[in-house]
Amino acid sequence: MRDVIVIGSGISGLFNAYWCVKNKLSVAIVSRSQNLDFSHIGVLNSYLINDFKQLSTPEILDKNLLSWLLKFGLNQANKTDKKLQILYHKFAASSFEILRSIQDDIGDFSFKQSGNLLVFTDSSEYDKVAKSIKVGDRWLEILGADVRNCGFLNKSIKGVIRLRKNARLNTPALVQMLREYLVQNGVDFFVDEAINYENNGTDVTKLVCKNATYEAKNFIQATGTNKELASKLGTNLELIPAKVYEISFDASDELTPKEGILINELLTQISAKDNRVVIQTKPQLNSSDLSVNMHQINTLLAKLKPFSSYFELKNPTFLARKIAITPHFYPYFGRSDKFENLCFCAGFGINEMLFAPSLSKIAISLIKDNKGNEDSDDVLLFSGLFA
Repeated sequence: MRDVIVIGSGISGLFNAYWCVKNKLSVAIVSRSQNLDFSHIGVLNSYLINDFKQLSTPEILDKNLLSWLLKFGLNQANKTDKKLQILYHKFAASSFEILRSIQDDIGDFSFKQSGNLLVFTDSSEYDKVAKSIKVGDRWLEILGADVRNCGFLNKSIKGVIRLRKNARLNTPALVQMLREYLVQNGVDFFVDEAINYENNGTDVTKLVCKNATYEAKNFIQATGTNKELASKLGTNLELIPAKVYEISFDASDELTPKEGILINELLTQISAKDNRVVIQTKPQLNSSDLSVNMHQINTLLAKLKPFSSYFELKNPTFLARKIAITPHFYPYFGRSDKFENLCFCAGFGINEMLFAPSLSKIAISLIKDNKGNEDSDDVLLFSGLFA
């Protein structure tokens, strides 16, 4: 019997399996598809934007979304931004150290901890953030109207702040190398759709899938958008599915951003490598449809137009991805309060690559050291299980 079964083969699932290997735990990954779902954005931003205005809501609101929005609004009113921002920096810094170090294990995926740019399209928002920055701030640097490294973004931008401590990487290269490393170290990948768990009242005993059942001593649910699986065990993960688009295209050197970009008001991320630009749109709440809607894409790109020089989408590709967002921006990681051998590592929103390396390490340490959530300050501080 294996020590661990990981459900989900995205970034979180891969890193959970990686830490199992490093801790000499036998592990297999079960996922419903061989096509790994991961962001091609190479920008890792630890700057928190948790403003309701940045999320795109559907015209029709169902009961679950209304409940989620109410909790989201209450969390906004509680003004937890400062504490949450400190925690974002803390766990992002831990992930950056991990990403830097694992290149010795799996190969070079172009990880660089260099500044990214926080760009503002609204003067009042820029002034508010700029005024809060202290002289010599180690995280933020005011650049004013300097758009020299912003590629196709033009001088209509109202302000730029450099996020000094953030990072960039080649995400597809990391995913490929990480998967190859796991296979080389004996990790099995099973393509199967998880349906339910079997349990004996205190522990999960089997993962029930469409084609087979899988037994292990421990289970890690790293399926970001599948809250129904946990709900069958009586655990309510407050997640709302959302869809983001990623638009990539060829661009000239002049139009290619020289640093990663996060546009504050549009919650849009931009990265570039080898004259290929990737734009990730803001999340559309309560959407799990992965079809590519060109009307929606054109509407989102139109919001960029006033702040862009003219550019053509050369050789474009369009991708829709599912993510899951919590109402408090705390990801779920740690042990289930109902079944000790079930752990969660999900609910990262657009920040899976930012947090999965460090939070999966914490989750696996609980299993390896046979500890509970109460034994981990990190879980108690940052897990949505305690938010």
